[in-house]
Amino acid sequence: MVSRISWMAIEDARVATIKEHGRGSVPLVSASANDNGIAEWLDIPAQHCHDHCITVSLLHNTKPCQAFWHPYRFAALSGKVMVLKPNAALLSAPLAIIYFCEAITACNSWRYHYARSPRINELLVELPAKAGQPDWNRMASIVGELLGAKPQ
Repeated sequence: MVSRISWMAIEDARVATIKEHGRGSVPLVSASANDNGIAEWLDIPAQHCHDHCITVSLLHNTKPCQAFWHPYRFAALSGKVMVLKPNAALLSAPLAIIYFCEAITACNSWRYHYARSPRINELLVELPAKAGQPDWNRMASIVGELLGAKPQ
């Protein structure tokens, strides 16, 4: 099933610049493909943070549309990344989130370059489906097999 992901909630990236915060313990995600997109560790107030979200790079620093899951508290640099809040069904299958992030990257990174950044309604993903809906269990099973995990 090829689908747009406009059904996923988007949150505002709430940090304007790196320079406005001192060094600290909160990972700041930017448009890097290194270290899960983490550019810096800063002292960022809780109201500027996200938790258990996916980030998609908007710039071409390394690879546009590089998607990462952050199952921890983090902050995101405004204008550099899109922050997506997974729904409860996706959050209940953590290995499916890894599949979903790779699908975002694989299906979209070739379409964008330095002059064009993606919008949520333009992102496409190719996902296994069951009854017309994404099959999160199948996605988790595929990743689990690749990681050598035992079936549950």
